[in-house]
Amino acid sequence: MKFYNAYINQYLKLFNKAEYLPTYSPDLNPIEHKWAQAKSKKREMGCDTESLFSVHMV
Repeated sequence: MKFYNAYINQYLKLFNKAEYLPTYSPDLNPIEHKWAQAKSKKREMGCDTESLFSVHMV
């Protein structure tokens, strides 16, 4: 943590501003919706991930 604070302080001296990233939100990431669909289909079919993608990604 000490190194991190020193790094932030040095950055602020050079650029005079800090922009922090927002917290992660799966709702804002479109790939998360696709993974949810794939997991749902996997549960529905009762198969493993490799089988699911080999059948549906042809």
